[in-house]
Amino acid sequence: MHLPARALRCLFTVAPLVVATDAGAQVQDPFAPGTRWTAAPAVGAPWIPSSVDFAAGGELVFASGAFGHPSWLVFSSSEPAGAGGQIQPWFEVSAASATLSNMSVRCGDQARELFALSQIPEPDSAHRRTEITRFDALAAGGLAAAWTHDMGWRVNGTAKLAAAADGSRAVAVVHDGVQQALRIEWLDGTTGAVSMRIDQSAGTLRQFAASRDTGIVAFVAGLDLWVFDSSGALRHHEALIASTQALSLSGDGATLLVGAPGLLRVLHWNSSAFVERARESAPAAEIPVRCALSHDGNTWAAGWWNANTGRDVRLELRAAPLDALVWQELQTAANTAPQNYPEAVCISRDGARAVFGVWGSLDAQPEVVLVDRGLGASIARLDLPGSVTALALDQSATRLAIGMKHSHANQFASTGEVRLFDSGERDLQALSQAQLGGTLNLTARRSGAGSVWFLYGPRSNAPSSLAGVAGTLWLSRRTLSVQRVTADFSGRADASLPIPWSVPGSGVPYSVQALFRSAQGSGLSLTLLDPLAL
Repeated sequence: MHLPARALRCLFTVAPLVVATDAGAQVQDPFAPGTRWTAAPAVGAPWIPSSVDFAAGGELVFASGAFGHPSWLVFSSSEPAGAGGQIQPWFEVSAASATLSNMSVRCGDQARELFALSQIPEPDSAHRRTEITRFDALAAGGLAAAWTHDMGWRVNGTAKLAAAADGSRAVAVVHDGVQQALRIEWLDGTTGAVSMRIDQSAGTLRQFAASRDTGIVAFVAGLDLWVFDSSGALRHHEALIASTQALSLSGDGATLLVGAPGLLRVLHWNSSAFVERARESAPAAEIPVRCALSHDGNTWAAGWWNANTGRDVRLELRAAPLDALVWQELQTAANTAPQNYPEAVCISRDGARAVFGVWGSLDAQPEVVLVDRGLGASIARLDLPGSVTALALDQSATRLAIGMKHSHANQFASTGEVRLFDSGERDLQALSQAQLGGTLNLTARRSGAGSVWFLYGPRSNAPSSLAGVAGTLWLSRRTLSVQRVTADFSGRADASLPIPWSVPGSGVPYSVQALFRSAQGSGLSLTLLDPLAL
C-alpha cells in the first residue's frame, strides 16, 4: 500500500479522531480502527518477538524472536484473521542455533529486501558469531536467504543493524568487550559484499542509528558519540557526560538527537560540523531512553523514564518551529505497580505521526499510543495484556506492527505475539492477500458515493488527472482496467480483481485506485494500493 506525499498530507489534515482502547478485539470493519490479527509461530510455543519491521510498502511484516524458538517470520498485512483473530505466518525460517541471544530485523521498501542479524554461540557459550542475512520473500519456494555474511569477530558483545530504504545497502556494528573496539561494516544489498569496514576503539555499544540511505551512521559507545559516513570519514565525535540509549539520526543524516540524564540535545549539520540547534532540560531523575527523528529532522519524539520512581514515564512530540512541544503524556502508577519503561519510539518519514510503546503498569493506561502532529493529540491508545517488545510504523502511518510479551516485562513468561493494528482511515483497503492466478478482494468507501469504479493496472510514470474528476490518478491510462460496483448506503463497495500468473515488477501485479461517483461529483481515492502477489 502506498499513499503519495500529497495524499498523505490530505489524509492527515482531515483525519478524524480515532480512539481504540482494546487492542485485543479483532475488528472486521476495515474502515474502523482496531487490531486486524495476532500471530506467533504456534499457539503456546515459547517465542517472544524481539524485532519487527514493515516491508513491501507495508504489505508484509517481518519479525524475529530469539526466546525458546528462534526464528524469523513473515506475515501478510492483508491476511484476514481466522478463528480467535489469529493468522499463520506466510513464511518461517528457524535459526541455525537454538541458543541465539540476539536477533533483529530491518527492511528495505521491497519484498526482496528483508535483512536479519543474529548472534550464534561460537566457539563456546562465551563467544558469538555475528551474521547478517538478506532474505527474499519472492524467491521460488518461499522465503530464502539470498546471502549471509559473517562479520568475522567471535565476541560476547552487542550487535545492531540498519538497512537503506531502497535496499541497496545494510550496515551492521558489533562490539568486542575484550578489545574494547567496534567493527562497522557496510554491505552491498544485492551481494552481501563489504563495501566499507571501520574498526574503532570504543566502549560498550549502547545505541546505533543510520540515515535513510545508510550513508551516515551514528553510535554511542561507552561515553563517546561518534558519527561516520560510508566512506569511512569521521564527521563528529564528542565525549558525553553519561552513556545513553537515546540516540536518533534523521533520514537525511543532517540532524542528531542525543540524550543524557535530564537533557535532550538536537544537533544539526551546518555543512562542516554538527552544532547544537536546541535542547530540552528536565529534572535530573528524568532520563530520555528512546527517541526518533523525521526524515528532515524537524520533528522528533522521545520517551523519558523517571529513575527515582521507576514507574513514571513521559512521552512527547516536538516539531518546528523552535522544536516546540506539540503533545506530551505523563504516565504514573502506585508504588505497588511494576516498573514502566519506554521500550520503543517510531516516527513517520514526514513526521506527521509518532508511536510510542511502553512496558505498562498493569492498569488501564495504554502500552501503545499513536499521536498525530497536526491534531496535537493521540489518535489511538492501546491497552495490551503484556509489555511492548518491538514496534514499527508503516509508510502511511495508519498501521502498526506490535511485538509484545504475554505478560509484563518484569514477570516471567515464555510466549508472545505480533499484532497488526489499523487506524481504519484509508479509503481503499485490501481484504485478502493477493495470490498468483487467484483474486484480490478489496473494499472502498466514501460517504455519499453511489458507485465505485475500481481502477487497476500498471503505475504511470507521472501522476495525471481525469476530466471532471477530483484528485490525482497514479495509474497508466493506456493500460487501465475498470470494474464498476454499486455502493451501499454508507458509500462502500467491495470488489474481487483477478491476479495474473505472469507478474511484472517483482511481485507487484498492478496498482489499484478507486474512483467514487456521487450526486456531488466524482473523485479519486487518496489511497493507492500496491498489492503483493505471493
